[in-house]
Amino acid sequence: MQRETSRLKDILDDFLRYAGKLELDRQPTDINQMIEELADFFSPQAQLQRVQLRVRPSGEKLIVSLDARLIKQAVLNLMLNGLQAMGSDGGEMILGTARENGEARIEVIDTGPGIPSEVTERIFQAYYSTKQGGTGLGLAMARRILHEHGGRITVTSEPGKGTAFTLHLPESTNWLRSPV
Repeated sequence: MQRETSRLKDILDDFLRYAGKLELDRQPTDINQMIEELADFFSPQAQLQRVQLRVRPSGEKLIVSLDARLIKQAVLNLMLNGLQAMGSDGGEMILGTARENGEARIEVIDTGPGIPSEVTERIFQAYYSTKQGGTGLGLAMARRILHEHGGRITVTSEPGKGTAFTLHLPESTNWLRSPV
């Protein structure tokens, strides 16, 4: 009963976060440094599941005006999904950044089983989940966070090979371009 109550509380908390107003606290943020911090935080959990976590930062400093807490929440959700998809078999996860076509990109790539094309069309819909006990709000919330930042989230997947989620953040006047 306590486990079920806790699960229902988590679902309600997720719903309230999804339904509530997002107040962005935009600050110039080095997204290369941000993914390094996320990798450090996530590494012990990845190691427990025999997942090798690699970081591929851009060759240039990427400073973007964003709400780091919310973007970290979106990236961490993608990392958790990837870890769950790979399961106990392990695999590889790559966090990368790039600057391309006037936008900053954060990529979360996993070597899990991939997502069938009929599922990729629906995964960003609220309450749609393929996971046992999943709320279906994680990816919907990630999409909303990117939308609030004027960006978007895309997915490419090949069944049997893995999945890549890309967070696209618009270029702003807060870019600093210099070699790392």
